[in-house]
Amino acid sequence: MIESVIRCPNNMVMAFDKGHLLLPGVAPGGERRIYPATINSNLVLFTPIRLIRRTKMIKSVIRCPNDMVIVFDKDGEQIPQYQGQYEEVKESILKNAPLNTVFAYLSDFEPELRKVPREKW
Repeated sequence: MIESVIRCPNNMVMAFDKGHLLLPGVAPGGERRIYPATINSNLVLFTPIRLIRRTKMIKSVIRCPNDMVIVFDKDGEQIPQYQGQYEEVKESILKNAPLNTVFAYLSDFEPELRKVPREKW
């Protein structure tokens, strides 16, 4: 978790977590890694600690009458990697959807979405 960020005169950015300097790096495939830096005398040591993926967070999931699933983020934009036939995407959605995700059914006969609990979706 980044606590504070400092922009230097040379436009470099330094991020800190609990007083420790964190340095960003880019891993193969475009994933971001955060490296904590330990300053020991005049030597700086870097150790990779975690991967941060820049994926959209699931906000709402709609199951259509034809069993197609549409997934949206908090900005109302679709998230294609979670969309498709219900049986094909159900497991990954339930695994990755936060607890506050809204699950709903779209009916052929009713104009409004019918919200359902995650367990019954």
